[in-house]
Amino acid sequence: MSEIGEGEFQKIEESLIQVTKEGPKLKDIAIEEGRNNSIELKSILGTREAGKCEEGQAVKETMEFINRVIQKANEVGDSETAEQATLFKENLVFIGEKELQEATSAIAFRLSNEVREGKPVVIFFGGVRSERYIALRVLEEVDKMIGEDENLRQKICLSGSCQKTAEFAKENDWNCLVAVCDDFVISGTRIRGFAEEIFNKLIAEGATPDQASRIVEANVVAIKGVFLKEGLSVRIENTAAERPLRVFSYYFAPEYFNNEGHWAVFPGASVTGSHSSVDYGFEAVIREWVEKFPDLKFPPLYEVGRPYELNDDGRGYKNPELQSKWERLSGAYSLKIGQKLVKD
Repeated sequence: MSEIGEGEFQKIEESLIQVTKEGPKLKDIAIEEGRNNSIELKSILGTREAGKCEEGQAVKETMEFINRVIQKANEVGDSETAEQATLFKENLVFIGEKELQEATSAIAFRLSNEVREGKPVVIFFGGVRSERYIALRVLEEVDKMIGEDENLRQKICLSGSCQKTAEFAKENDWNCLVAVCDDFVISGTRIRGFAEEIFNKLIAEGATPDQASRIVEANVVAIKGVFLKEGLSVRIENTAAERPLRVFSYYFAPEYFNNEGHWAVFPGASVTGSHSSVDYGFEAVIREWVEKFPDLKFPPLYEVGRPYELNDDGRGYKNPELQSKWERLSGAYSLKIGQKLVKD
């Protein structure tokens, strides 16, 4: 696959996957200056206290950890682990606050353009963790982009309800876009599940599969590169039929392989972030190394604290600033049934 430059889009017609560019590598970010934003560190029994750390420092210390794994593997003649850690070091994609902001702004710009062209948009979240957090950050950027234009503002909605979203689409004569948001698509299971539920609710409300395919689109921060070839699909309920899922992802994380041509890590790519660390391809790999070399301590980017953690009762965010933002934006843009947004 040819390199994708900044600002360019690659569309895989068979799978309807669009990406902007390859995600930045941790090794390149480690030599940058700055990145003074604070990230949360979760406590790890016997190895780490909960606390805070600057993102730049967390990146550098994580790179030092990987280098230490390579060194120790070479010292004991473990060529397999040395190769794996070297490949991991070269290929790990990292989405820090800067990259997350860039990605959510790009998604917001895309959705704002849809609205400016007259199409109502539902920013949809299937869960209340990373899904709602990304939807909220996208909506925050959309809110800035459309300003006080009431005609545009009334065409943007936020929803976590499949049923209400399907009813909204029906009221608008199936002329809308449902943007299913999340951060990382590694296995594809969760985003496919969220999109599938919306897709089938639309059909239950009377949409044809073709109409549902035009309405539903996943909008994510980063996707595993294999999906650029394989695509993602949703199943039509009570049938054996599948439909390709349209996806816009700002970044992609390419697959990488060892000398024998096999995936160097499961599931073929490594990506993580400062707002949320990823298990498969990142945390799972690090856990294996710490178990193999017990004198090593988990690096800062392992199991970072999520900024979107909820209160114990599940009724609001622990972070008061995020809670205030949620109340303001969800109040202003909550999906309203019974108000047709497409002008006659």
